[in-house]
Parts: sequence; structure tokens; C-alpha cells
Amino acid sequence: MRTDVEENYNKIYKYCFFHVHDRILAEDLTQETFLRALPRGMEGELPYLYTVAGNLCTDYYRKREREAPYLEETKWKEQGIPGEQDNIPEMLLIREAVLSMPREAREFVYLRFVLEESVSVVAEILGISRFAVYRREKMILKELREKLKEGG
Repeated sequence: MRTDVEENYNKIYKYCFFHVHDRILAEDLTQETFLRALPRGMEGELPYLYTVAGNLCTDYYRKREREAPYLEETKWKEQGIPGEQDNIPEMLLIREAVLSMPREAREFVYLRFVLEESVSVVAEILGISRFAVYRREKMILKELREKLKEGG
């Protein structure tokens, strides 16, 4: 169980960082997520944790009345992506293509390909069927390929 909680903690931290692009704030939001999950015994339930973390990130931006966090490109460049090497040209092209996609598509890409969540977990988080996850994945990958071809 301890390993699951630590693994989930890392996943939720990366998820929060993806939304807020600030390491310290991501740590705070991750801790708050687990503080809300512990009394309910849900610290091992990944879909629940993603939902709580997503709501906390949304609340943070509502309170600050700022633009969507995905547009804050400067913080990405300053801090990098946790666990990734900085300044790799291919990563930058892919990131630019993903950032130009609608919010729902970015969220899907992050859950499915960056955090490498299973189809079942993504389906539960998004409240859709596994079949819908496969369809969405195929559609998003096609869109990404087209964007990358346009960008060279």
C-alpha cells in the first residue's frame, strides 16, 4: 500500500504541475489532495485523486482570476517538466502542438501518454466508456500528427 500511495503522490504532483506550472504550488495542491482523500480512505484511488486535484487546480485559477494555466509558457521554460530533460527539440515541438489543442485534448494527452494511465483509469476519470477512450485517443493522435506535419 505504501508504494501505491507514493506512486500516486508522484502522479498527482505531476498532474498538478501540468496545470499550474509552479513546483511549490503543485506540491501544495498535491498535499491538499491527499489531505482531502485520507479521511475518506481514498488515498489509493487514483481516479478520485485526479478528480480532487483537478478541482483544486481549477479553484486556484478561479480565485486568482487568471488566464488558463496552459498559456503560461514562460514558467514551463523556466522550470522544465518534472522528470523530463529540457531543451530537446522534439519535445518542444510536441509540447507546442499539444498546447495548441483544446483543454480537453491536452488533459487526455497528459493522462494517457505522459502519466501513462491505463484506458480503464482514463475512462473512469473522464466518465466515458473504454471504447470512447480508444476513439478519442485515435482522433487526438491524428490531430497531433497533422499539427506536427504543419510545423515541419
